Amino acid sequence: AALPDFQAGELAIHFQNQEVTLGGQRVKLTPVEYKLLYHLVRNAGHLLSHEALLDRVWGSNYEASPEYLKVFVSRLRAKLRRPGGPEYIETERGRGYRFVHSRELVPAARASG
Repeated sequence: AALPDFQAGELAIHFQNQEVTLGGQRVKLTPVEYKLLYHLVRNAGHLLSHEALLDRVWGSNYEASPEYLKVFVSRLRAKLRRPGGPEYIETERGRGYRFVHSRELVPAARASG
């Protein structure tokens, strides 16, 4: 198997075929969930505002609210969560989301969402 384009902990992503695996198991994501994850990991360690994510994932002419985004982020988090594993997506209340850089990964119990 080809090396992943992005890896953080047990999470691996192959951008070309949009394959996401967690601990070697394939994670089934919807096109929107994948797009959301893609933009978060491409900016790993950096905060992406609600507006930036809504614009990149749904497009500027789409009327979606931060509440709508919150639903997709929580679904994505659930799919990337394993017992005792890290929380990959961090919330900065009222501002946006950040994909936690691999060297900052901590067990989910310590990352409040």
